[in-house]
Amino acid sequence: MARIVIAGGGIIGLFTAYFLKADGHKVVIIDSGYPGNNCSTGNAGMIVPSHVIPLAAPGVVAKGLKWMFSQKSPFALRLSLDPEWVRWGLLFIRSATRKNVDRSFMHLKDINLYSKQLYRSFISNHKEVDFHWEEKGLLMLYRSREGEKEESAAAKTAVSAGLEARVMGPGEIRKIEPGISDDVKGGVLYPGDAILSPDILTAFLYKHLQEKGVEIVRESEVTGFNVENDRVVSVFAGQNEFKCDYLVISAGASSSLLARKLSFRLPLMGGKGYSFMTRNTLDLKQPAILSERKVTVSPYSKNIRFGGTMEISGKATGTNMRRLEGITESLGLYYQGGEVIKTPSEEAVWSGLRPVSPDGLPYIGKSPVMENVLFGTGHSMMGISLAPATGRILSDIIGRGSADLDISLYSPGRFS
Repeated sequence: MARIVIAGGGIIGLFTAYFLKADGHKVVIIDSGYPGNNCSTGNAGMIVPSHVIPLAAPGVVAKGLKWMFSQKSPFALRLSLDPEWVRWGLLFIRSATRKNVDRSFMHLKDINLYSKQLYRSFISNHKEVDFHWEEKGLLMLYRSREGEKEESAAAKTAVSAGLEARVMGPGEIRKIEPGISDDVKGGVLYPGDAILSPDILTAFLYKHLQEKGVEIVRESEVTGFNVENDRVVSVFAGQNEFKCDYLVISAGASSSLLARKLSFRLPLMGGKGYSFMTRNTLDLKQPAILSERKVTVSPYSKNIRFGGTMEISGKATGTNMRRLEGITESLGLYYQGGEVIKTPSEEAVWSGLRPVSPDGLPYIGKSPVMENVLFGTGHSMMGISLAPATGRILSDIIGRGSADLDISLYSPGRFS
């Protein structure tokens, strides 16, 4: 039985603890806030094997610069002279190529399908909880020729990876979502995608892990490490010291700061996003993404969550209500009656920094400088989708030295 300290109590840290504990290890989670009450709870809750194209792809840099002066744009790069931002930005530009897409999409497909398989097993093992799991697929809606071109190309890539994608006209779409606007030109349905409630999931994991004996240290910062012979032998948090055989860093956008304390540079930037829950007054039924506006639509029976924006600045600035207006204004463009949904008050909005790597791929695996330190971070908008796979992989590496998947592309040392 190994002693594991996990720095970070988001969905990645919680699922890593879930598998480690099931494998018989002693686990401590240290979180600066309330474990699970972070990016995980504001997530769209989408399980997306369809998302095989990384964020760093051709054209994304031009879009980010084009939109950087718009307060309502769905994606923006906030330029900075901070050395870490400059380094990340240069690596992002270098990675935003067709070559990055071509080398990545099969790997992303494999880890997404693996994660979905683990979700099915997890939900089957915990039938006492209604996670609002539904395998209804994901609908990408577009209103323009540019949107159609982009989504058709993405569908072609998904099909080449062995996934199912159906290009649909407005008439076909209305059979599954009657309330779309007359301005919607078409869409792509990915039948293999699923949805669940991230709030219920994180609350259950938090409670379940405590009942199983996982020690959870809330509202406590990791302040330092005791290192001997290139191994972390203990972790300091507040006035406490936690001895460990392995350390897992899954602290979201803060993971790079912890890596720096261990003399390792992990290129990672925070991408600001927003979401809010409201009553499903439009009676929407189909999980969807509004292509041109990058807005997520997650129906949960009587309620619905809308989310969006990716502002890469690395700073946890306050709520930008203009960004929220950009989300709500989009709804009337894609759905009949969508204009009646008003921008919520600041108190009703979730906002947070998603951890974004320069090539759009997560960091999963061992540190190149500390032999008993592992990373599970950098998942961008796919933390919920990839959490079970990441947790299972990290537990397997600790328990038997290897994982069932090829994770070479996710190496934390790939930019060293």
